[in-house]
Amino acid sequence: MMVMPAIDIKGGKCVQLVGGRPGTEKVEIDDALGVALRWQKLGAEMLHVIDLDWALGTGNNEILIEKLAAAIDIPVQVGGGIRTQEHVQKLFDIGCERVIMGTRAIQDRQFIEKMAQQYPDGIVVAIDSQPTMF
Repeated sequence: MMVMPAIDIKGGKCVQLVGGRPGTEKVEIDDALGVALRWQKLGAEMLHVIDLDWALGTGNNEILIEKLAAAIDIPVQVGGGIRTQEHVQKLFDIGCERVIMGTRAIQDRQFIEKMAQQYPDGIVVAIDSQPTMF
């Protein structure tokens, strides 16, 4: 089993949203890179990063994610609003080890199969759901 610390980024800051709802930030830390380095120092084997701005359609934190991936020695997996092959490739190009796909993976099986074939061991499918769905 691997315990993987997560960093959610919104507006260039680490945030914790209450129930994952925008506008409910409970914690905001300005130094996302410092947080990543701290997780590495504490022994994390991989870092899970979600770009909330991209997921919410309010921008992106790609430059920060690139800096983060370059600054730490552990692999980074990134998710949040990734719906195109170009976006997937860009994240691999900037140093991400894995790319997490959710909505597009569920909506377009052919697309996710193509991504899985093109990037074996690099694609993670996230299945986020509300408990009432089951």
